[in-house]
Amino acid sequence: MSLPVSLPVSPSTRLLTQDQIEFIHASSLRVLEEIGVAVHEPSALRLLGDAGARVDHRTDVVSIPGSLVSDALTKAPKAIKLYSRDHKNDVTLQGDNVYYSPGSTTPFILDRSGAVRKPVSADLVNLAKLVDALENIQVQSTALVVSDVADSIADLQRLFLVVKNSAKPIMTGAFNLEGLLDMKEILQIVAGGEEELAHRPIAVFCACPTSPLKWTEFAVQTLMNCGASGIPVEIVSAPQFGTTGPATIAGSLVQLNAEFLSGLVISQLVNPGAPIIYWWSARCF
Repeated sequence: MSLPVSLPVSPSTRLLTQDQIEFIHASSLRVLEEIGVAVHEPSALRLLGDAGARVDHRTDVVSIPGSLVSDALTKAPKAIKLYSRDHKNDVTLQGDNVYYSPGSTTPFILDRSGAVRKPVSADLVNLAKLVDALENIQVQSTALVVSDVADSIADLQRLFLVVKNSAKPIMTGAFNLEGLLDMKEILQIVAGGEEELAHRPIAVFCACPTSPLKWTEFAVQTLMNCGASGIPVEIVSAPQFGTTGPATIAGSLVQLNAEFLSGLVISQLVNPGAPIIYWWSARCF
């Protein structure tokens, strides 16, 4: 028997005590203030400096005081609603609500013949139609990197194909600033305008810090551009244990939390109340 879409499955498990959680968070604040994070985007550096962060302009490393983090946590919304165009699959990201999507940015697929190959547009169309028909997958994504168009428009093509073949909300991401701006324009056209998209967002963009403790220019541009427009952003930190992150689970949790919090601060300085989603992908090797 299928589960009703209006009642998201809410599995819950807790691996850390409250004291351990608070210790990890306090350690993240110490990392941000004493070690800092590299932010390779001039306007973000000015914004952080004006807000009271200490900026080393030789290295672009920013030391972020705990007061800025606390302020950002207070301003960020505690719930984000994503809208479907047919009003049948709206989802509210809040509390223990759980929703499913197909994942993101897969460069290869295993096709019906058993061959491993690069995806093409037809593969993404088929996936979008399948997800659209599955009632327990409530959110679409631009899950495949299509290889049958020029690299310069691959991110734009992915969004276009999913929007064309499904009304469900979308998890997506751009590959460069030009693609981000074009993708925003597509979403604004579909939503009925810039203000309509801000009030009823139909997509979420991802912004990924580079572990350890670095934000590239484009990742920050995604944070700032979407934040200013009221478009939700998922901050995806992905340290690899023992290489781009500490070897211990606790250490990598401290780092990925610090990376998320630094992005949260930037987004809230751009637009207090900008919708931000805590997302992460810690990896072992």
